[in-house]
Amino acid sequence: MARLLLIEDDVTIGRALHAALAAHSYTVHWVQTGAEAVQTASEGIFDLALIDLGLPDIDGIEVCRQVRSAQPNCVLVILTARDEEIEVVVGLEAGAEGTDGAGACGPLRARPGPRPELVVAR
Repeated sequence: MARLLLIEDDVTIGRALHAALAAHSYTVHWVQTGAEAVQTASEGIFDLALIDLGLPDIDGIEVCRQVRSAQPNCVLVILTARDEEIEVVVGLEAGAEGTDGAGACGPLRARPGPRPELVVAR
């Protein structure tokens, strides 16, 4: 079964995502800080990482870069409610592929907000 690294500091969102993913038989390792994410990514192999951009210690974009370095074959999904276009561009520059809701990932909306975004790094 697929191993997922969930990087989310918000307990309510983290619990909901963890429960939903575990209910579908995924093995989910949930961490709440960027430092924990980088450490965990260096210690094991993951098929997918869900990364919140608004972490308390390290910016999510930097976490994306470091997880990508440690996990070159892992799919990285950046979850964000940030509405600044530059944030999406920076995510893309960190090695991501974006979707406009009709792309390879389908019409996904991961987080509530004024303009939710899903960015997938491969």
